[in-house]
Amino acid sequence: MSYAIFFRDEEEKVTIRLPTNPEEISKSIECESEEYEVLKLGKISVPGVKGLMEVKFEAQFPHRASTLVETKNKFKGPDYYISKFNSWMKNKKTVRFICTNGITRDLSILVTITSLEIKETAGEEGDYYTSFSLKEYVPYSLKELKTNPSIAYKPPTPTRKASPPKPANKMYTIVRGDCLWNIAKKYLGNGARWTEIYKINRPPLGNNPNLIYPGQRIKIP
Repeated sequence: MSYAIFFRDEEEKVTIRLPTNPEEISKSIECESEEYEVLKLGKISVPGVKGLMEVKFEAQFPHRASTLVETKNKFKGPDYYISKFNSWMKNKKTVRFICTNGITRDLSILVTITSLEIKETAGEEGDYYTSFSLKEYVPYSLKELKTNPSIAYKPPTPTRKASPPKPANKMYTIVRGDCLWNIAKKYLGNGARWTEIYKINRPPLGNNPNLIYPGQRIKIP
């Protein structure tokens, strides 16, 4: 069965036909599946997403036109082809792969070249034998998700906890022999804090903290 193999760069409008036909072409598609353990049944397999096609073949690129060459009228040396294929692979270029044999349905898919293995054989110097690995490419596009600002999510406003009310000041009635120092020592634990008592009681006590009288009521902070 004789094949004709083409690569087409649709962006640059360049079509390349392989100068010789490969003896065979391998095409494979894997289907992903998930395995589960089911009680009383054991393992089951659930089919998943269909995988991408992989194409593999080996082609000869002779250094001169021979009876095997299919492109005698447009013959090019092996360096031309290898340079082009290497450039596509390096730049991750998407190209169309076309395989036709005149009998079965033609294969025409977008691919990227994932691997090139080039070798020369003793006695055939100048000829390149190249193994191709191709991976099917499926075009896709990303769509921008538009949101309506009027219904955009707004996080709830945190509520502030009300501060607990300050405890009311204690009231104390001055007795004979009292002074602010003694009162501060008794109720605040430190006589030096008498200024705190005087500060909140200055209007009723007046400008002299030493002049306090029995019967006066003062606040204790």
